[in-house]
Amino acid sequence: MNRAEGIMKKTAASTIPEIPANSVYDRIALDKLLLDAKNPRLAELGITEQATQFDLVKTLWEEMAVEEVAMSIAFSGYFDHEPLFVEPAINGSYVVIEGNRRLAAVKLLVDGTLRKKVKATKLPPVNATDTAKLGTLPVKVTTRKDSWRYLGFKHVNGPAVWALTRRRNISPTCITTTACRLRKLPSKSATIILRS
Repeated sequence: MNRAEGIMKKTAASTIPEIPANSVYDRIALDKLLLDAKNPRLAELGITEQATQFDLVKTLWEEMAVEEVAMSIAFSGYFDHEPLFVEPAINGSYVVIEGNRRLAAVKLLVDGTLRKKVKATKLPPVNATDTAKLGTLPVKVTTRKDSWRYLGFKHVNGPAVWALTRRRNISPTCITTTACRLRKLPSKSATIILRS
């Protein structure tokens, strides 16, 4: 058992208060949720919009610390009060605009074949009950346009700040798809004001 597993098991063994799921969120089947090839985190790694779902999972696993998210979900469950932001796509599926690391983590936890292909072999096995719980995830159905203000705050100025190159990747998309005006994009300490 590695150090992270030991810490997670200790944490899971302690009494974790049950947080009621927010009934406002929809739930969508895991197989209907798609990773986002337009994710600014992936653009800096050379991932294009033509990337396959496997390419996206593999890249997120290798480059974006999905293991820590997967370990947290494996030992503590998925927190229903933290929905994925999704946009309707073709054939009844949904693209995850916000929450790609969480989605990749869940997909790897429930799919042993995918786990082997990605070489995510250190993840703990998930029992049938937990796998069933992860079969649908809480989502907030929205659009890219409607989510940019939130994402801009969260990843540019807020609690999960993206690196400068990621912040720069968000601006052309924001400008071309939502007519946002960004005042001052830039230094790590710069404040960005999103206006629509």
